[in-house]
This record gives sequence, C-alpha cells and structure tokens, in this order.
Amino acid sequence: MYGRNRVAPEKMDTTTILFCLFIVATTKVGVVMRTKIYALRDEDRWLRYVGKTVKSLPRRLKEHLIETQYGAINHRCNWIRAMFINGLSPTITLIEEVEGNGCKEEVRWIKYFRDRGIRLTNGTAGGDGLINPTKDIRKRMGLSQKKRYKEHGHPSTGKHPHWSDEAKKRKSEKPLSEAQKAVVQKMIATHVNQPMSNNQKKKISNTLINHDVSIKTRQKISKANMGKCPTKKARERMSKAVTKWWSKRKERML
Repeated sequence: MYGRNRVAPEKMDTTTILFCLFIVATTKVGVVMRTKIYALRDEDRWLRYVGKTVKSLPRRLKEHLIETQYGAINHRCNWIRAMFINGLSPTITLIEEVEGNGCKEEVRWIKYFRDRGIRLTNGTAGGDGLINPTKDIRKRMGLSQKKRYKEHGHPSTGKHPHWSDEAKKRKSEKPLSEAQKAVVQKMIATHVNQPMSNNQKKKISNTLINHDVSIKTRQKISKANMGKCPTKKARERMSKAVTKWWSKRKERML
C-alpha cells in the first residue's frame, strides 16, 4: 500500500479491498496489542495489587478468586483469603490501557505506588511473564510443568495426579464399607452373566461393519502381540468361538 508501488485505494476494486481486509483480520497485520494495567482494592478502596492483562477485568478478577480458592500460597492470595473470612471480596479497577505487553508500565506503576508508601501484595517488581512464546518454548514449559506436577503435586492444591505405592497399599488394605459392598454387588448382578440383547448386538455389528483398520494400527497390534502365547484356557475359548462361527456360517450358506 505504501512506497513506489503504492496503489491508490480509489483505484482498487472491491475484491482487492476485501482480500486486504481478510489478510488483516486473519494475520493480525497492523493490529496492536492492548494491555490493561489494573489494581485490586480492599474493602476500604486501598490499593493492594497491581497487575496487567489482555483479558476483560471481570474475567481477570475471577481468575484471581479461583486461584485463591484452590489454595495457592502467595502474598496476594493470603490477603484475598483474609477478606473471604470476613465475608468480603476485592474489587478491580482499571488504571490505564496501553499499547504492547504493558511490562514497562506495570513496573512503573508498582514503583510509583510503593514509593508513596502503599503496601502492595505484589511478589515482584512487575514486568513478569513470557509474552508470545514460541512453540518450542511452550513445549519445553509443558514438559517441565508435567515433571514438576508429578514430583511435587499441583502448585495450587499440592495434590498428586498419581497414587504412590504406599497410598495404593493403604487403599487396597482398607476394607470396604457396607454401602460400598452393596454397590459392588449391584454392579456384579447387573453386568456379569447377563446376555446381550439383540439391539445391543446390532449396534455393535453396525459399528464394526466396513470399519477399516489402518496399516499403521495393524502394525501396532502385531508388534504388541508379538511373542505372546495365549494360555490353554484362552486357546480353548478361541477354538470354541471359531467353531461356533463356522457352524453358523454353514447354516446360512445352506
């Protein structure tokens, strides 16, 4: 649009203009990021936290409250929990909206308020966070988070995603209550030795008909079963099933 090969807008046809608008909308060319610098206030309207976000202020406040409810431990969450105990909740206020990621502006505002003696709950001087990380960085961050989650539990709740060996042993040795036993007996009576209805069989048959298994899947199945030897009991069941299938097929052919 600019430079020696610039085309005047009045000389562009409708298709070209729409195409340019489409490029701008889909690739965000020429779109400037706008970031909100906000403050969290207590019941007396005192400033207690300064942050930045590209989201709406109500949504950002909700995220702070959810993080606190899930047990995150930091100065800000401890302050919000203290308000919860008294039946109160913080409010959020817009300080300014700036172009870009807002890191410098956040640092400037935090310094401005602290220089005037305001006790903020910010754990740092601001400007933290990774802006628009690459795919490689996001992948490494994800692997690091999974490793930390597995070793130390969730950062907010401290809960581990998997049972430890000791926990599994305690769980297996703990006897079932009468209510749990009743539930198990009900499940056994419902599912064990219950013949499938014709409707269920038809659904399964329709699902499997014309269901092509890819070559890659077949190779995986073959590799997984390679070297496995079925037991004598399993071979007898397989033999009976094949014999029954052939007998039914012969009946249909007659």
